[in-house]
Amino acid sequence: MAWVRLGRAWLSIGLFALLAPAILAGKDYYSLLGVRRNAPEKEIQKSFRKLSLKYHPDKNKDPGAVKKFQEMSSAYEVLMDPEKRRLYDQVGEEGLKRGGAPPPEQGFGGGQRRRPPGTFGFGGGGRGAHDHGGFGGGFGGFGDMFGDMFGAQRGPQEGARQRQQQQPRAAQPSIYKGSKFIKDLSSPDKFEKEVLAHDSLVWVVHLYTTGTVGSDMKGKVEAAAKELVGMANFGAVVCDNEATRDLCQKQGDGIRVYAYGASKESQKLEPGSQDISAAIKKAVIKTLPNFSLKLDEANIDKRLHKSEGQVRAILFTSKSSTPNTWKAASAQFRNKVTMYDVQGAEPPDKCALCERYGVTKVPTVVGLVPGVSNAQHMPEKADMTEWLARLEKQKKAGSSGSSDDGQGILQLQPSNFNSACGESTPVCVIAIIRKRSSTKTVKLLQEVASKAKLRQSKGSSTASGPHIVYAWVDLEPNSAFASTFGLQSRAEGVVAFKPKRLRYKTHAGGMDASSLEDFVVQVLSGDLQFEKLSQAPSIR
Repeated sequence: MAWVRLGRAWLSIGLFALLAPAILAGKDYYSLLGVRRNAPEKEIQKSFRKLSLKYHPDKNKDPGAVKKFQEMSSAYEVLMDPEKRRLYDQVGEEGLKRGGAPPPEQGFGGGQRRRPPGTFGFGGGGRGAHDHGGFGGGFGGFGDMFGDMFGAQRGPQEGARQRQQQQPRAAQPSIYKGSKFIKDLSSPDKFEKEVLAHDSLVWVVHLYTTGTVGSDMKGKVEAAAKELVGMANFGAVVCDNEATRDLCQKQGDGIRVYAYGASKESQKLEPGSQDISAAIKKAVIKTLPNFSLKLDEANIDKRLHKSEGQVRAILFTSKSSTPNTWKAASAQFRNKVTMYDVQGAEPPDKCALCERYGVTKVPTVVGLVPGVSNAQHMPEKADMTEWLARLEKQKKAGSSGSSDDGQGILQLQPSNFNSACGESTPVCVIAIIRKRSSTKTVKLLQEVASKAKLRQSKGSSTASGPHIVYAWVDLEPNSAFASTFGLQSRAEGVVAFKPKRLRYKTHAGGMDASSLEDFVVQVLSGDLQFEKLSQAPSIR
């Protein structure tokens, strides 16, 4: 019987010698992807893409496709990372999971020892024994293996390893982490809030599995996001995280463009031979809504009358169609700012509507706020989104149109003087006052301007546009400007200025509502005798 038991032992050892390398090494990532062990990254990438088309869960409904695709993705992630690939080549899949450390095993003597995956030994004795030592007693470390083969109960080490493998995969960071232009949307709640419930801009979202996106693709998506700032929002979802798996299965993978509106329909980009960056740009432009109304001399009064009481913004452009950035802004500020565009507004001196709003060059954006008598011109280097939001804020501040620069009456500065009081403006009524005491005077001028505009509207069919620009200047740095109009040194006052003819008239009355109103009425009626300036005024 002893010989029989010894024969069975040698048979078990022989089976283990044949099977141990395959069992301990784990999955063969190279075979999973069908590539050589020395295959370059491009070959691995090409093979993975080919297999993905075959086994992706969206395309292959076979029950085993999901597992196959997950195994392929894990293999691809490792083989495309030089450090992980080097470690895998040395210790295999199981060793890689342990960070490169070989697994603990027991020898024939029952003592613990560590040996690399794919090797075995017969050594006995304690922890210091060599893997290729003599024969010891018992089968110790082979218990788990034979339990798997012949149905015996699993050992504690195997049970712990299986429990570890069954744990959900840790959340993977976005490859776009740190990007200024692409938001991380790897949360169903965030995706719902930002994309599906957001109706101000078109969304471009990259839904992907870790390891499937090359650096070239990543760079092109980021380049598109940077170029399309203001026209579309960009986001990314990592689909192999536990929290986003259902989301990605519902939405689909790849780069998707979500249209403006409550329905939030999306289209997957299939660029083919086209550059992905160009494909994204083309799709976004095609998807952009346009809520801007075209203005011309025939319809301007009717259209502006319909939007009376609302904040309005008018773009003067040389283009023959609405620019894409203006389309995007019209969607972003829908129900907040009514948007218009005047097309073909070049040259401005041949454009009647340009003259009406004091536009001397294009493109120019003009803002009209209820309660503010004069049109406001957006500065050249201003952020359009911030400027439009500021117009909306002026209305919310009250019917007086109050703003940071003086109760809605434009404060003249070097950046806006030529556009507000340039040659195309018929008359500028300018209050030259000290900034610290400007609130009362500007408020009076606001009341006078509103009454004058009402009086004009009763006598002119084109009075919806400003015939007079009302403004104020800070006296402190502009004493020379005041002297140009004959005001005594450091003295406050109000002047009417005709820029094209360089003529002016200084208000000689008091700074009260009745006196200022009489002055403006005389300016409008032409009853005042204007004087000639010796030089063009200069503002600081």
